[in-house]
Amino acid sequence: MIGLVTLILAVAVPVVPDTTQVSTVGEFQEAVRQARPGDVIVMANGTWHDADLVFDADGVEGDSITVRAESPGEVILTGRSRLRIGGKYLKVEGLWFHRGALERGHVIAFRTDRMAHHSRVTNCAVTEYNPANWLLQYKWVSLYGTHNRVDHCYFAGKTHDGATFVVWLEDPPNDTPNHHRVDRNHFGPRPDLGKNGGETIRIGTSSRSMQDSYTVVEHNLFERTNGEHEIISNKTGHNTYRHNTFLEAQGALTLRHGNHAVVRENWFLGGGKPGTGGVRVIGEDHTVVHNYFFELKGDSSRATLSVMNGIPDSPLNRYFQVKRPTIAQNTFIGTEVSIFFGLGADGEKTLLPEDVLFRDNVLFIESDKPVVTAHVSVDDVMWRGNVFYGTQLGIPEPEGIHWEDPDLVSGAHGMQQPSPSGSASGKGASPSYPPLSPSDVGPSWWGQPWSPKILEDTVQTLADFSYAGYRWGEDSPPDPESTLRVTDYGATGDDMNDDTEAFKRAIQAANTQQGWVVIGIPEGRFHLSQVLFLERDSLILRGSGVGKTVISVERPLGAMDVSADFEGSSDSLTVQGRITSPYSDRGGVFWVRPKPKQEAGSVSSILQGHQGTHVLEVSEPEILSFPGDMRIWWFTGKQQHFQDVTITALDGNTVHTKEPLLVNLTPRLEPQVSMVEHAAEVGIEHLSFEFAEVPYGGHHLEDGYNALYFEDVRHGWIRNIEVSNADAAIILDSASQITLDEVAVHGRGGHYGIHTRDSRHILMENIRVHSNAVHTVGCDGSGGFNVMTAGLIGRIYDAGCIYPSLYESVTIQGNSAGIWDLEVRSSPILWNTKVVYPHAEAKRPPVYLGALESGVIVGLSSNVPVRMQIGPSGYQEGINWSGEMTVSSLYLHQLRQRLAEKAP
Repeated sequence: MIGLVTLILAVAVPVVPDTTQVSTVGEFQEAVRQARPGDVIVMANGTWHDADLVFDADGVEGDSITVRAESPGEVILTGRSRLRIGGKYLKVEGLWFHRGALERGHVIAFRTDRMAHHSRVTNCAVTEYNPANWLLQYKWVSLYGTHNRVDHCYFAGKTHDGATFVVWLEDPPNDTPNHHRVDRNHFGPRPDLGKNGGETIRIGTSSRSMQDSYTVVEHNLFERTNGEHEIISNKTGHNTYRHNTFLEAQGALTLRHGNHAVVRENWFLGGGKPGTGGVRVIGEDHTVVHNYFFELKGDSSRATLSVMNGIPDSPLNRYFQVKRPTIAQNTFIGTEVSIFFGLGADGEKTLLPEDVLFRDNVLFIESDKPVVTAHVSVDDVMWRGNVFYGTQLGIPEPEGIHWEDPDLVSGAHGMQQPSPSGSASGKGASPSYPPLSPSDVGPSWWGQPWSPKILEDTVQTLADFSYAGYRWGEDSPPDPESTLRVTDYGATGDDMNDDTEAFKRAIQAANTQQGWVVIGIPEGRFHLSQVLFLERDSLILRGSGVGKTVISVERPLGAMDVSADFEGSSDSLTVQGRITSPYSDRGGVFWVRPKPKQEAGSVSSILQGHQGTHVLEVSEPEILSFPGDMRIWWFTGKQQHFQDVTITALDGNTVHTKEPLLVNLTPRLEPQVSMVEHAAEVGIEHLSFEFAEVPYGGHHLEDGYNALYFEDVRHGWIRNIEVSNADAAIILDSASQITLDEVAVHGRGGHYGIHTRDSRHILMENIRVHSNAVHTVGCDGSGGFNVMTAGLIGRIYDAGCIYPSLYESVTIQGNSAGIWDLEVRSSPILWNTKVVYPHAEAKRPPVYLGALESGVIVGLSSNVPVRMQIGPSGYQEGINWSGEMTVSSLYLHQLRQRLAEKAP
């Protein structure tokens, strides 16, 4: 009796599934060995190098064994890592295979020593898993066995030989149909391989083409999958392709071998890109219905709908005759080669398509190409109820084609469809689902907002950029009313007279006024022939708007009487046998600077001061005055450096500063301090500058077509400015706390778009440099802590600035020279940056951006996968990541933190 009770209790107690976390391959394999139905194996977050994972186990229906990431997307497998799955009722989720490479085989294979059945890979990604030799062939996903599923995954950046995703069939007599499901995946960009073997999906092989697979490919996005002319290569029977979206994909869904395929309710959206295609038909009993073909520009095997000729007694690997296809209720709009019969017809491919039913299709094109391209007779094609319209039909009009405008109107899911009241009503495609976008498919974690880990790192510290901009980013520039106008002093702005003297008189009048002075420049075109010096504080030069107030300058600085202002500025260095130009990085038509001093100020030694603090001790505090600015300088070897700071308090020998000290001011550096005068509270706004359209003089040989030059200016701004054809649009020299906003540089290229020389804490917002300048945005000397945000530029130029600058939310126009031009000691920070290549389809990813010896890159995406070389003192995070950053602006993040700490 006791034994019976014990037996009953033993049967009644359920087995509780185990959850086991593993951190090594050994722990993983041991957990798999012990796994029972319902168990979960959790892979610890982090990067797994060379992890050869074998997931061989048996779950049961309704109680799978699961391998998952601790956090989806945060288990990154690289190096020679791969995954093999064997057994039944297994599930893998949340893994990311990234930037590894194999020598052969498969990244993910549904086979160990035995096949996988009823198993699933979901919420995973494989990206840029490429070998150095692009001709090395291996597959990224190989689907063996039966009743397996791959869903909600992302595959992108394959550049080497071999199909991305392959379904394999077993040899007879074990040739049971697969019944696999491939759904809701995002097949991302794959560049042209340049040969066969670049398919995105292949189902079967020619040797197994008479076998049935019954695989369903549905609700997937194929985005720029341009590996070869067969995006999908169907090579078995009874497969279904439905509800997929092909977006700017240069190739076709090709029914290469096998019979009885169904191609239903797919979206083929070419975007007018060359080579974008639709469906190619080969074989027997295929159904192509309710597909929407839009703006496809492919030809030949990439035509929108092509029907091939066959070969008599074709071997399995050649071309079987097309028989009994149904091509019905499809819509063709804006397609280039719309319907192509007899593709490949030659002395070998002589068998015409047979029993072709072409019913209730709608076609509307406006190109001069024929609607039907026929290299063979189409007399036996059964045309029924089609409505076509274009410039020419291309064949004698048969019954069953009505040549009339289908009267297209906007319909469901953004498609164009025949008007309900027209004769084509009810014809053409009627997809049940809208076209897919990246947000509809792929892993749940891919493209999701993410938090930079560097902000949580207690070892890796970031420079503080929060003091950048006018008034340290704490106030906006003022906007007082105009106090005088240049037209009151004789300026005409009529595009005929030289207005230089009138501007000089206006500036002289401004120098006699107290408080804020605003020199207004009305609409018009004003010609200037000399440099205008602005040498007072609290001054604004204000136009009436970009394109409305235009400053026209025909002569460069080299032709103006400014030689005294450039004494000692040029050395004996030569370029192409000529002495370098003094105007290469100095001077401008509007030259803002403090009024020249008659005598030098007194100097005090610095006793001590610690980097990052706001306090220093001086030997002679009586030479300092509060409020005011002081200049600290010190020596490293023979090199002199300086920092300008604002005094916030004087307490005996102790000086309190607004800005943190940049270095430890020890006696070894011979640090000293004195009061310094700047031009302060100066703004130039709402103007256009146009220089003569003359050829560029050459790098460091510039003639001096420079627009704005801020020398020793503090707390100023330049906003809503446009400059055309400049050698240098804006140069900031020994300036600090300047804000540039809404600045555009156009026209022929020069030396600089914007250049900061020995300048710090400059905030550049919404900058657009469209000219082909040698350096679109540059920094050199002892400058740094500058911020560029929300701009569009070319290469980043840093000629060895001592301190880092921040480039955030910036779009960089990619080219073959890389995206930066850096000296070895440069250490820029790129944050939330995007690199855009104008002809992405011509690039073979990953594109090399260059080497970065030091510096930080956090969050860099591109329209082409990219790579770079990072030195041992550098840091990178979030490269090629499409998701938004939770901290999109490091500058604002640091500014808010500083102001919050300052608040009581």
